[in-house]
Amino acid sequence: NHYLISWKSYNSTLNKYYVYSKIYHNNNSITSFSIENRISSNTINNVRCAGLYNGNYIIVWAEDNGSGKYIIYGQIIEDSDGSISGVIQISPTTSYSRNFPFVAGLPGDDTYTPNGFVVGYMSALDSSSDPVYTISSRVFNFSGTPTTNEIAITTITDKNVTDGLVSVAEIKNHNVNGTNGGFLISFYRSYQANTNLY
Repeated sequence: NHYLISWKSYNSTLNKYYVYSKIYHNNNSITSFSIENRISSNTINNVRCAGLYNGNYIIVWAEDNGSGKYIIYGQIIEDSDGSISGVIQISPTTSYSRNFPFVAGLPGDDTYTPNGFVVGYMSALDSSSDPVYTISSRVFNFSGTPTTNEIAITTITDKNVTDGLVSVAEIKNHNVNGTNGGFLISFYRSYQANTNLY
């Protein structure tokens, strides 16, 4: 019965954003303090976390780079004592924002990245305040090293269309078409007044 809770906080006096987390074993916190994952003068949004199949945790968030472009970062947290890894840049450096991340751990018997994790997120196609988005993902091993480049899940040629991410989940199966594991991404696509779920 181990789990992690993560959240964002804002100090209006210092004008700083914080990402905190806390680990619980049998509903009791293992530390008397909150784990401080990130301090930034730039806006932080969309903090998400997931358990890894090796027992640890991954936390991700979107952070403004100071000029209105969002980049996704992450950090691995040890379940045993709450120690944290260095900050991982999840989304690659690009011209436009990467935002609204979801994360899931990959099974220990995943054929390609056992005990790793996958992050799905929305990729802006322009720099406007209300951009058109597509869906992207990236896979990492259990230590936070990327094992793929950014994967384009959807593509758009009509600027009247935009996509939004709904969820990311691991697939825990055994020997389906010769492979184990993998992940599933659900998203919606809006076109004018119509929205469909995929």
